[in-house]
Amino acid sequence: MSFTSNSLYAALLEPILNDTIESDGAGIDYTFLADEYPVRWDAPDLKNQVDRFLSLARPRQPPAETLWVFSFGMWDIWSLAAFPRNDAHDNIDGLAMEVFNHVDRLYEASLDTNSVAYSGNAEAPAEFRILIPQLFDPSLLPAWQMDRPGTPMPHSIAEQTRNAARLTEKWNHGIRNEMETWVNTKDSEQEGDATGFPPGVTILAPDTPSRKKRSDEPTDPSLSGTAGRGTRFPQRDALAYDLPAYLLDVIVDRQLREAGIVDSLGDGAMPPRLGFQDVSVPCVHDSDLFGRNSSVTHEGRDQRVDERGPTHVANSARVLCDNPDRFLFHTSFTLGTRAIREIGRQAAYAVRRNDSIRAFWEGIGEPAPLKRRGPGSWAEDGSYV
Repeated sequence: MSFTSNSLYAALLEPILNDTIESDGAGIDYTFLADEYPVRWDAPDLKNQVDRFLSLARPRQPPAETLWVFSFGMWDIWSLAAFPRNDAHDNIDGLAMEVFNHVDRLYEASLDTNSVAYSGNAEAPAEFRILIPQLFDPSLLPAWQMDRPGTPMPHSIAEQTRNAARLTEKWNHGIRNEMETWVNTKDSEQEGDATGFPPGVTILAPDTPSRKKRSDEPTDPSLSGTAGRGTRFPQRDALAYDLPAYLLDVIVDRQLREAGIVDSLGDGAMPPRLGFQDVSVPCVHDSDLFGRNSSVTHEGRDQRVDERGPTHVANSARVLCDNPDRFLFHTSFTLGTRAIREIGRQAAYAVRRNDSIRAFWEGIGEPAPLKRRGPGSWAEDGSYV
């Protein structure tokens, strides 16, 4: 579990708990947040992860180019869905800004030829491209039913499910806005100071962690400028991979197929090889909840779901299914291998085709994300895995 920012999450949680202590009424009692959704200081947030990366020694030979992938937000929404709606909603924009604060840290480090973040050659750094998948609503994960903590009255899972949907939409909108603003940021010699760097860029001294070299690394004159920086600012660009489009595609199709329905878009009639036989039960499942047969019958699952209490899974044994490829989810929180391969293929195809924000603005690429073209249309984008 990793929040985008442990400190921002703690700053939101503390006043809510304080307000609960000073007030009466079950409807505003959020003391359960301290136990069920605490700050996870033991899990590195985005700042910690960037700190650790920048402390690494640069490789002997910098990569020709780098694609920076940021995937955050799931644990934020998982927890914030239990918070008072307005407090959680108002916190999303700050979290989106926090993501791009650290994107900028990496961008600034990429100007330094002695940093582990540098890509390119001695003459110029490579283009700085980021990829951020849109967030999939965590209330659609099996974990929402299997692993979510019990909710004291008058709060309810239904209330939190509604919150999760709204917060996920807010998150994706906020990230997209920040992404476009970041891509549109102008970096030039004219806008910088006497060193040629943009305002706020700090060039690190040679003995700081992000400029540390390998102990066995020979000096490379071609990458050792006086200031340790490239000769120009790398162009910014970003891609927003539409992860929910794929997952919702296979989930909706399977649900309609089970009901014997085909809608006007063709959902319910996707070629079986593209879909999954089970999109709600994970391969690693609770044997008491879904039955002890690891093939997991739908009849057994439907009968037992309604009998289960909010803490049912705590003392239950979990078993592995016989055929993982038939399941969309491997565990209640994670996707199966086949789905992961397909997501990687789609994202790689979008990168190769350059479905970026800058390409779209310049009229040489497709809108990002692409509009839905029908169930299974993603399989037409190259060889299906």
